[in-house]
Amino acid sequence: MIVELHGYTVLGSDPIRAPAIPDTPPLSCEPTTAPTQPIYPDDPSRHLRSCGSCADGKKKCLFFHGTGVKVDSKKLLTQYPLYWGSDILDSAPCCSSIRFARFNTYNTAWTDEILQTKFCNAMLNYDDDDTSPDETVVNDLIVVTHSMAGLVMGLALNSSRCELASSSKWVSIAAPMAGSNSADHISALCQQDDGSNSLSLTGQCPVAPTFNYFYKEGSPTAVDKGLDDYYAQAQDGFVQNVYAVMCGTSPFGLSSAYSPALALISSISKHSGDDDGLVEIASCSAGLDDARFSSSYTSRFYSASINHVDATFRNGDGFFGDGRKPLKWFSCLF
Repeated sequence: MIVELHGYTVLGSDPIRAPAIPDTPPLSCEPTTAPTQPIYPDDPSRHLRSCGSCADGKKKCLFFHGTGVKVDSKKLLTQYPLYWGSDILDSAPCCSSIRFARFNTYNTAWTDEILQTKFCNAMLNYDDDDTSPDETVVNDLIVVTHSMAGLVMGLALNSSRCELASSSKWVSIAAPMAGSNSADHISALCQQDDGSNSLSLTGQCPVAPTFNYFYKEGSPTAVDKGLDDYYAQAQDGFVQNVYAVMCGTSPFGLSSAYSPALALISSISKHSGDDDGLVEIASCSAGLDDARFSSSYTSRFYSASINHVDATFRNGDGFFGDGRKPLKWFSCLF
């Protein structure tokens, strides 16, 4: 056989013949099994939690800051960008309204009973109405605490100065629930400072007097100051009441003006595990099961690759990775 096509010649000696099809009727075969029936779900939805679904409805949200603030405000603020940034106002879909407390945490320690009472009063008087002096139950409120505020909240709840109803949620962020190795190291570094190191340049020096109340639980200084008993009480209030927790695991964090200072603090503090520059994750999660924490922002217990300042939301979200999105975490939390 010779075939010519487009200038090419194909030679072959084994021509293919079409098979003959007989005229006899085809054989019949009985089925041996029934066909598999497809299984369809009764509900077509995938039951994935979407951000801003607000399963319990929208609630009022109240934010409490950490140490270093020198001003007391009698009324709650509608914005506090110097501490919390501005992005949080657009990243809280389940907040029907947002307020920010502002108290003197520069000179007032977290062990102070008056400060604990101020926290309770702020929660009970969110709408600036005159709550009965006998009222102690906080209803329908999302409470967000950063750093030292978590210790104050833990003590306030443990001492029954106020209590959270089941309709209220406490979100704790970067709280040193078991203290921090950084307490004495920051003081020492600032004392040696000539004004040019990264701590001074980011406003960390001079150190707030309240840093003297963050010595690590179990350390000789903490024992001498009687802090261990306070830590135990705060942790009890924390474990019994907290709804969600975010802890930082990267001193450098999201690359901001604060990153060098927190990386320096971490390096001199000799933390025993992952930390956010100031607080180890073991302290931030004290009393909770480590297995509950995940590096995904979809987890209620979030171990994020951020630093202590990033945890205030003021530096936004990181561009890459689920572990660098504090704002996304909060917006998807409820």
